[in-house]
Amino acid sequence: PADTWELNRLTPEDVSDISVLKDASSAAIYGARAAFGVVLITTKSGTREGLHVSYNNNMSWSKPTLLPNKISDPYIYNRVLETSTDNTPWDNINFSDDTYAWAKERSDNPEGTVGVRVNPNDPTSWEYMGNRDWTYYFLDDYTYSQKHHIQIDGKTNKTRYYLSGSYDNENGALKIADDLFKRYSIRSKVDFTPFKWLTVGNNTLMTMTERREPSYLDIWDLYNLAPTSYDKNPDGSWANTGVGQEAARLLDGGDVDNRYNSTQSTFTAEARFFDGALKVNSDYTIRKGNSNYSYYYSKYKIGYGPEDVREIGSNSAYRSATFDTYNVFNIYSTFSKTFNKHQVTALVGFNQENNRSEWFNAQRDGVISGSLPTIALATGEDYVDERITDWAIRGTFFRLNYIFNERYIVEFNGRYDGTSKFPSETRFGFFPSTSAAWRIDRENFMRPIEHIVSTFKVRGSYGSLGNQNVYDDNGNPVYYGYIPTMNPSQAEYLVDGELPQRVSPPQLVSDNYSWETVSTVNFGADVGLFKDKLFAAFDIYQRNTKNMLTIGRDLPDVLGAAEPKENAADLQTNGWELSLTYKNNFNLAGKSFNFNTRFILSDSRSWITDFDNPNKNLSQYYIGQEFGELWGLESDGFYKTVEETQALDETQLIPWGALSIVPGWPKYVDQDGNGIIEKGYTVDDPKDAQIIGNTSPRFRYGLNLSFDWNGFDVRTFVQGIAKKDYYPRHYLYWGFYQQPYAGGYEHLMDFYRP
Repeated sequence: PADTWELNRLTPEDVSDISVLKDASSAAIYGARAAFGVVLITTKSGTREGLHVSYNNNMSWSKPTLLPNKISDPYIYNRVLETSTDNTPWDNINFSDDTYAWAKERSDNPEGTVGVRVNPNDPTSWEYMGNRDWTYYFLDDYTYSQKHHIQIDGKTNKTRYYLSGSYDNENGALKIADDLFKRYSIRSKVDFTPFKWLTVGNNTLMTMTERREPSYLDIWDLYNLAPTSYDKNPDGSWANTGVGQEAARLLDGGDVDNRYNSTQSTFTAEARFFDGALKVNSDYTIRKGNSNYSYYYSKYKIGYGPEDVREIGSNSAYRSATFDTYNVFNIYSTFSKTFNKHQVTALVGFNQENNRSEWFNAQRDGVISGSLPTIALATGEDYVDERITDWAIRGTFFRLNYIFNERYIVEFNGRYDGTSKFPSETRFGFFPSTSAAWRIDRENFMRPIEHIVSTFKVRGSYGSLGNQNVYDDNGNPVYYGYIPTMNPSQAEYLVDGELPQRVSPPQLVSDNYSWETVSTVNFGADVGLFKDKLFAAFDIYQRNTKNMLTIGRDLPDVLGAAEPKENAADLQTNGWELSLTYKNNFNLAGKSFNFNTRFILSDSRSWITDFDNPNKNLSQYYIGQEFGELWGLESDGFYKTVEETQALDETQLIPWGALSIVPGWPKYVDQDGNGIIEKGYTVDDPKDAQIIGNTSPRFRYGLNLSFDWNGFDVRTFVQGIAKKDYYPRHYLYWGFYQQPYAGGYEHLMDFYRP
């Protein structure tokens, strides 16, 4: 098993097949990390006799499909910026008539008017009046990537082999400094059959990734630059503006170098007995990875005025290293036999996984030489830290499958798993599942239409899987959530002239801390027409997640500690999925023209079915809550007159009471009719708040089109969602209306005017 981030190190050309298992019965055999489905990836093997060598490359250009447009006219920008603060107590942006005159000249005659000049009120400094969207000064319209892949494969009577090497290079969107990702990988896969009854093999992948970018790179900063800013002064120095300082930091302020090396080797063996009726399979995988992550900050130069260029910033160096070791061992035995119309398959096995990660970092300020930014050449204070984590899983599993007359299928699965992430008394759990299917197309009464209906299958399943993954509020995995921990650190206040050591109090833990149980009921049907040229599959399911590991019931604030995570909630998800496939071929100019089309549409909704929140506080889960729901106020247009502002009290919405409600202010519906707009805190007493939308994606769709003819092939893939409500929370979207120093995007021009 591998985590999703490991797919970034997998070469697509090495992949032979990808299968997705969604229902609990089919995923049950794959263990404690398969609670929400499994993606099975099979890598290529040698399939052709003899020695074969192939090489392919791919060069691509990528372009964003949609980017926000920014105001670039300096006169309009300054006018709107000043207007945005007029109704605030600060009113801190007030441009002079001379500034507006210069901005108007730049707007009317951009080529004939200078964008930087000596400040007429202070000849020791520069003054600026830019007139462009500076985001595109830093970011390119297109990104370029290239990929090279070579493989050697073949087979003999006893051996199959596959060797490959790949190189990927992808440039980021940043165009004024290095911004790149590289990946090197080598794969060796060999299967050897020394005896008719025995096959042994090895599949080894070595990968190295490299990511380089400026230390100061922050995508938010690049989208928050005023159009009136500027890049360089007349003397060639970087301008004392947001753009100039950002460019100086990105080019001269230091770099990040992140390298990760990984080696994974899987040893496999399969022994066959009784003419293949009994198979014993075993595999052992070891993966060792190490990262070398470093960055440094260097001082950079900014021109404040004529003959005034200063060096600002700091010199520091940082380095961290991570050492990961992952081991997994599987052994299982499969018995499969056909007795007349009866086919029986039985499987039983054992699984063991363990992972250990060691991390440390060191940082030091006061680097002596900017050209040699290393910790060894720094004189400042040392900052050192270390973290070691590990986890283990152990389990046994079985599967029993029975097929009668190739028409009626019944299957039973079960797992007994234990994990180190839970206390010893609740560490193990048993998770069974069952499924059944009926091949209606094999029945005698279907023969008259078998030339039309080639496949007709109905199926159903029920299964439970255990989930042992726990994450904190930042999305980081939690390994010891049942153990109270105390973190040592250095205090920030002097005691007897020194900074003493301190230890934080342990967090609260709950004794109700064990497996989440994910139970799924699934019904589906598969229909194929005209030898499966047209194929449809439909599934409808209900998934119940019992004992969700989440923040428990709200505790009194006087306790002085955060609520612990525990098995505190239940969740129900209802969903469906439809898949339509059409494939065909015909003769075109003496060559076979093949085409394939697949369309997928799915939808799901989730509700909380149990949580200890008797008051139904909106700050926590509550029974009946739909995942993704948005609570807010319903818009009722804008205030148009002073009398309207006095008829409805919205003062509770004003932060610190700092703003005056005037014509043009948003007006909201008074849901409870008390003449005051306010937001409640419970479902039963929400005041004027109500559910105004839902952020969960609805009606996911995907369309895959492909055809090939005479050695040429074309593939098109489109995916998206048909419904999703979104409430932007970042100040860059609201711009002037939330933060006067931010924004400038064209959609902000759509504001109220008397």
